[in-house]
Amino acid sequence: MTRWRAAGIHLGISAILGLIVFSWLYFVWYPAPYFQMSGGSALIVILLAVDVIIGPLLTLIVFKSGKPSLRFDLSVIALLQLGALAYGLYVMAIVRPAYVVMRVDRVMVVPANQFDPLDLSMAKYPEFKHLPWFGPKLVTAPIPTDRSELADATEGGFAGKDLELRPKFYVPFEQGVAQVNYKLRPLSELKPDKPEVAAKVQQWLAANGRQADQVRWLPLQLQSGAGSRASTVLLDAKTSRPIGALDVDPW
Repeated sequence: MTRWRAAGIHLGISAILGLIVFSWLYFVWYPAPYFQMSGGSALIVILLAVDVIIGPLLTLIVFKSGKPSLRFDLSVIALLQLGALAYGLYVMAIVRPAYVVMRVDRVMVVPANQFDPLDLSMAKYPEFKHLPWFGPKLVTAPIPTDRSELADATEGGFAGKDLELRPKFYVPFEQGVAQVNYKLRPLSELKPDKPEVAAKVQQWLAANGRQADQVRWLPLQLQSGAGSRASTVLLDAKTSRPIGALDVDPW
């Protein structure tokens, strides 16, 4: 076997593995529109570059038929490749979007590593006491009406823990969205003085077969240790569920 054939076989195996990993990340941990919003594209490029390119390239360099240490060399390459892939998946897992929290006037995407285990344990609903592993869960966090809970929420906000970081205040989406008058805004109010924004809106509507009156928007923020990053989430006018996102800072 030539080194080119060996590297080609290695590349094929790596490509299949990379496709499986990409499918899991894109369709399960980072489903649209959270893939782009969470910066998943940059991370996955690095992850797949290591998996699909570096391993086969090293095989091309070290492979020589009949070489006494060939089995050892290929084993080391495979272990290094799998180790890099495992570490990359670990990083993607801890920063994956865990909860998508609908506030009255915005939507917050909260990664898994932003939650305090103690706060999770205090969730009123059992399903919010742990982090979801099969995609982000959509919830609402209405402003508490109970005086003691409102005081608790206010105190937490001053301490840097707003409602989206405290599952104690989470309410299942269907229940919460029916009880709160969420400030969904028509597309005509999304920076009407910016022609480039209007072009992005029209492009999205055309690509998704939607009419402007079927869609509303809210600011979308990604909560992270470095602060928050804003874009725009598009919601179905009837169900209030997220259906897309635009790379537009609404403020």
